[in-house]
Amino acid sequence: MATLAPEDRFTLLSDQLKDQPQPPIAATDSNDDHQVTQQQFLGQELLWDIIFGGVTSLILRAVVMLGVPEILAQQGPGASLSVAQIAAKLPNCAHPNVGALEHILKYMARRGVFRLSGSDEEPHYGLNDVSRWLAGNVGNVSPILLLHTHEVYMATWNHLHEAVLENCLPFERVTGKPFFEYAREHPAFSSNINDFMMCYSKGVMAVVLKHYKGFDDLKSIVDVGGGVGTALSEIVRVYPQLKAINFDQPHVVANAPRIPGVEHVGGDMFDNVPSADGVFIKNTLVDWDDEKCIKVLQNCYKTLLPKSGKIMVVETILKSCAKNPKSCTKKGFFEKLAEIVDVSMLAFTDGGTSRSEIQWRNLLAAAGFTEIKSFELPEAIVIIEANAK
Repeated sequence: MATLAPEDRFTLLSDQLKDQPQPPIAATDSNDDHQVTQQQFLGQELLWDIIFGGVTSLILRAVVMLGVPEILAQQGPGASLSVAQIAAKLPNCAHPNVGALEHILKYMARRGVFRLSGSDEEPHYGLNDVSRWLAGNVGNVSPILLLHTHEVYMATWNHLHEAVLENCLPFERVTGKPFFEYAREHPAFSSNINDFMMCYSKGVMAVVLKHYKGFDDLKSIVDVGGGVGTALSEIVRVYPQLKAINFDQPHVVANAPRIPGVEHVGGDMFDNVPSADGVFIKNTLVDWDDEKCIKVLQNCYKTLLPKSGKIMVVETILKSCAKNPKSCTKKGFFEKLAEIVDVSMLAFTDGGTSRSEIQWRNLLAAAGFTEIKSFELPEAIVIIEANAK
């Protein structure tokens, strides 16, 4: 049976209970004569899931840092190992604490992350449909986990309330540096970001290339803020005739792998953008305020104008839940991620924000673009396309 997210489980249970008479249930505090309904206890359960969700993600980080998913994957499909067998295969560890590992694996197995077999005396652990996504080179989401449980990330979230009380930037409060400057000066942290974006881009591009045909009429394309070229590698795989330029900061493209058909170019998108007849910009403008976004879009407009080219802005758009709150309880992966990104901008960037479709259209118009149109794809992904004429 599939595991429901806490908010989905709460919605399901709520729907099941709403038409049934609800006898009052005594509160746990013996000094409180307040009567609590079953529905209210479900709300408390959801809170507990949220509260301990951070602990669970950190325990899962330990599992990945230990290399357990990879160890199990190396045993072949359907294989399972005892805790002692797993411990014996831990890299660079001559004397592992088998008891500690047992507590960690037992916790994750009870939450559906590993397949459990064997006996209570000697349980065996194997990969299942959850933990398979933590091993191998295809679809591995470990980079998302490792970045968002990084000590700098965790420390930043602890200062989120100060953004309200003091109008400060939590990330700068922790590190003393703006996000991208800190990443430039800390290669290991920058590498974590690149790995995360590679993972995220593969998922987004699978949706884009399946449902969007806007690359058909292009001869050349530049991906602005393209990281290490993951999005372009997927585009040229489907459209090998394209001349493709991956454009990002020099320290980012310096670590980019060689991709057939893709040229890596380092630079500053606030200064200029390499020439092409198509500009692709995905989940980049969300990091910046309106003024900086317009500056980047104006540079895109200048490089496209001689060829009457087009820009393709890819973003996830948050649904409005005010009129129909239940419509926001059934969300796909990227919709849920967009909600987290919306608050993350407050914690990690100076003015970055999620925007509605009309707000993206207004930014493009302010930069000079015309014939603006949008394409709504699954998972709340929207491509806003506009021409430079």
